[in-house]
Amino acid sequence: MLRIVYWVAVAINPCDFVSPVTDAVFNRVQPAPLALILAIALAIVAAAKDVVTRRVPNKIVLAGSLGGVLLAVLQSGVDGLAIWFAGTAVGSTLLLPGFLLRMTGGGDLKLVAVLGGLLGPRLILHAVMVYYLVGAVWAVAYSLHGSIVNGRPLPFLRLWRRRAGCSTGAAAGTDRCATDQYADLDDGHRTPNAEPVPMAPAIAFGVCAAIWLAHHS
Repeated sequence: MLRIVYWVAVAINPCDFVSPVTDAVFNRVQPAPLALILAIALAIVAAAKDVVTRRVPNKIVLAGSLGGVLLAVLQSGVDGLAIWFAGTAVGSTLLLPGFLLRMTGGGDLKLVAVLGGLLGPRLILHAVMVYYLVGAVWAVAYSLHGSIVNGRPLPFLRLWRRRAGCSTGAAAGTDRCATDQYADLDDGHRTPNAEPVPMAPAIAFGVCAAIWLAHHS
């Protein structure tokens, strides 16, 4: 049994998988131009869909994932596949805390994971850093625009007023913590919840910025 384990370990040398990943991170290995083009196209299409439908379709994510795996294997074989896995892991890990805190949508998490596979671990790290900076400004601007133009409540204001209503309802022995598409705000006044902010445009901006900076640094 031990000999079988040894033979398997020799046949599948971990260094064969770790080396291309470390090269991609520390030696500035760039993905193939076709992978960069696919990443930009995928990010732009997802951003447009997110703005219109407020969600990133799974079909787009699946197509990008299959395309990324195919390009990685055709370009560098096992080395390319290792870099694809590393980029996917880095992208999903960076957005996982926000997803667990319900601050990031599942579609955004899957989109960044797929983009990480296309860009590699180094570029997706830079893209997410830009996304965090730009995304904060984008979320505030989008929420203010919806509040001014459509009269929708700001997300943080709605959350604060709902919590205040829940506390008042608990003290009075009533349940005012509605979880449907309307939030109980003032006495007898029901206001539609603030619509979710589409964050895919900020992700697309981060991807384009990371690629541009990598080729002009």
